[in-house]
Amino acid sequence: MRILYDSATHATPYASRRREPRVEVDGTISAVCLSVDGLQVISVHDIGFRGFAIETREPVAVRLRARFEFRSDAGALVVADAVSVHCHRSLTTADCWISGWEFPEQPGLDASLGQLVDGALDVLSFE
Repeated sequence: MRILYDSATHATPYASRRREPRVEVDGTISAVCLSVDGLQVISVHDIGFRGFAIETREPVAVRLRARFEFRSDAGALVVADAVSVHCHRSLTTADCWISGWEFPEQPGLDASLGQLVDGALDVLSFE
């Protein structure tokens, strides 16, 4: 049988589907899922005005709706709803999953996220 495509030898170029940029937060922002029992957030990888990526111990169903509380080391707090758009095994951490989430339109969310991200960037900046 002839193999038409061998994924081990042919890499597909990465194409981001993000509509807005995100900031890597390096542990300066934590998150807790308030609405889904058993969904434990290990870490927040990145966050932006339209979404975020988290690491969990269990896979997350695509199109799952959940409510999250985000807290920065600088003290900012944001509670927002989100919808999962993808989930895959972590390539760097055993038994972990990376899921991407989008924020639906929510009044006042951009301003709150701006304060959260500004707080994270202040912690990350060198003075």
